[in-house]
Formats: sequence, C-alpha cells, structure tokens
Amino acid sequence: MKIPYKIRMFNKFVKWPKYIIIHDVSCMAAESAKVRLDNANPQTNDLRTWEYTKDMQADLNYHFIIEKIKEDYEVVLGRPMAVHCEYDDIPSPYNFAFHVCLMGNYHYDIPDVRFYKKICYNILSPMMRLYRIGPSRIYLHSELSTTKTECPGEFFDKQRLLNYLKSMRIL
Repeated sequence: MKIPYKIRMFNKFVKWPKYIIIHDVSCMAAESAKVRLDNANPQTNDLRTWEYTKDMQADLNYHFIIEKIKEDYEVVLGRPMAVHCEYDDIPSPYNFAFHVCLMGNYHYDIPDVRFYKKICYNILSPMMRLYRIGPSRIYLHSELSTTKTECPGEFFDKQRLLNYLKSMRIL
C-alpha cells in the first residue's frame, strides 16, 4: 500500500521544542495484535499501514521509533524533526515536544540493558545536546496525559533511563 506523505500536510514547528515525551505503541495501537508486542520482525511499516487504514493519517505521530529487529534495537525516523506531533490528551506547552515511540507494550515486555542504552545513545543524547533539552524536560506520556493512560507501561523504568544518561555524562 502506498501511503501519501507530503510535508505540507503537517503542522510545522515555529521554534524548536524543549521537551521529549516517551511513549510505547500501546497508546496508539492497543487494538492491533500485530504490533502490540515487540518481536524479531520489523513492525514499523505494519504500524504505519494500520494507522493509515484506521485514521487516514499519512504518517505516525512520533519523531522516532525504536524497535527490536532480530538481535538488536534499531532507530527509525517516524516524522521529520520540523513537524509537530499532535496529541489531544497532552496539554500545552508539553504538546510542543519531540515524541519517541518504543515499539512493544511494556505492560508485558521487560526492557533489557541494551534497550535503554540504545535509546540514550542514539536518540536522547543527540537531541538533548542539539536542542539543549535538560533531563527535567524528559517525560513519559503517562506523566502528562489528561486522560488515564499507563503509557509506556509499568515495566519501563524512567529512573533507569536517566541513570544511563547520567553515566554517558549527559546530565
């Protein structure tokens, strides 16, 4: 299926965001059994197709997606960095943020050490340095949502993530 993707279809940032919000795929595609749990096969294209057929949305509502492909974690670009991701349940000014999706549902999956290190090294560290985003401006979707959500799941440990950032001398 060819999904129409034109940059003019999206709202662009007027200035760079100062927040990073972390999600898992359960808040977007909880009904889709195909992408609910992380596995060895690439799932980003399935998620794109599912989102397009469900809501006719041209692309995913995340800037970055991290998913396990075979034995390692890979980072996939979801939306261009200059494009705004919109969430009805995240109040302003926090909705003005970079959004990172963790492929899988962390009510069932327990992230391993490599997972946290890959997020820190490949996504968070470069964004924090480039856009001068401090660690106090990294949030989980559940911390900001105006509706009851447990995204990114009870097994995702934010403090562990911040500890890895600290060990990389980012904080």
